[in-house]
Amino acid sequence: MKIQVPSPFNYTTRRDFFTQISELPVDSELILDFCRVDVLDASALGMLLIAREKVNGSEKRVSLVNCNTNVKQILEAAQFNTLFRIP
Repeated sequence: MKIQVPSPFNYTTRRDFFTQISELPVDSELILDFCRVDVLDASALGMLLIAREKVNGSEKRVSLVNCNTNVKQILEAAQFNTLFRIP
């Protein structure tokens, strides 16, 4: 299932994000599209970890796509590239 990540992706958008995540079938592949996201904060990183748990934590089942350079740098600094597929 592909989900468009809201912008801004932070505490203020958590309800919308979690509503979409809660509708996922168990054990489904999740693709999070970051095409609208310019920056991430700590709450966004936490929401990504919760989304990963929702699909049972498999690295291959969660992909973060269309990340801009800034977002990729934040994800790599937090070592999320070891937890998620980031093409």
